[in-house]
Amino acid sequence: MEYVKNGLKSAVVVGAGAIGIELALALNAKGVDVHLVDIESSPVPNLADNDMTDEIRDEIARCGIHLHLGVKVTELRGDGRVSEVVMDNGASIHLKALDDCSVNENEDLGGVVIFAVGVKPSISLVSDTGLEFGRDGIIVNERMETNIRDVYAVGDCVQFVSGISRKIIPGKLATNAVPMAKVLAHNLLGKDRCYPGFYNGAATKIGKLYIGGTGFTENAAVKAGFDVVCGHSEVTTKFPIMPGAEKIRIKLVADKQTHRLIGAQIVSGEPVTGRIDLLTFAIQKESTIEDLTSLSYSSQPYQSFFPAANGIVLAAEEIAGKF
Repeated sequence: MEYVKNGLKSAVVVGAGAIGIELALALNAKGVDVHLVDIESSPVPNLADNDMTDEIRDEIARCGIHLHLGVKVTELRGDGRVSEVVMDNGASIHLKALDDCSVNENEDLGGVVIFAVGVKPSISLVSDTGLEFGRDGIIVNERMETNIRDVYAVGDCVQFVSGISRKIIPGKLATNAVPMAKVLAHNLLGKDRCYPGFYNGAATKIGKLYIGGTGFTENAAVKAGFDVVCGHSEVTTKFPIMPGAEKIRIKLVADKQTHRLIGAQIVSGEPVTGRIDLLTFAIQKESTIEDLTSLSYSSQPYQSFFPAANGIVLAAEEIAGKF
């Protein structure tokens, strides 16, 4: 946090994805007055749908961050330093100026604007090598082979497809890069492994809340051409009478034609990665909603809701009733 040490008083973070929110919260925790701006109508739009993020919006506000959703930054104004951020709704954010007690104006930043929107691979190192590139990076096949013999690429520098739709999608996550590297390592050792594609299971923590998602959101699935059916559930992380019971909300997204699970989202007061990983595995194995309604699960007062009401099964049963 070198910016904070140098006198940062206010900040505008453009992009309310996981990185933007985590940065905004970190700055806020250091006493910086933070505004968070995103063109989408809800935070973490690539992780969860609008109907799952009401609590997230409230939590961001509770932390003291000023949230501006559904607006676009159109202009940065200032003389040598940014002093005003203009948005397309006509509103402006005025960054706090240097105070009269600043010891060194060259070091005291006053305010700063940080763009945390989108990810683009840095591949200039290999731009003149004859490698084939796409919009999202180096083109590879399922064995991580490029178009040049004995040249391989993995991780954030490559372009790849969804494991669900088989169409090119973003997937710049460490949890995608690691299995890609393992596929390549096994193949270099003489085995025959293939990378199945991006499922993009991910999670973050926002204030007191945990949120995770995997596969397609409802919005992304519709854009990808799926006819979707969704189901929701709400239970608690322990028996409701137990101390520390937290709410957990689950949303499942299914393909109406095949009944396959193609996406899931969870918001809770406790970590969600275990359930997200389970649902990612279900998507990988092309599990249907009917499969999930018969999920065999465990139950214990300190660790789950009542035995008769598992959150994943409840959401699946809601979808099954719509087919």
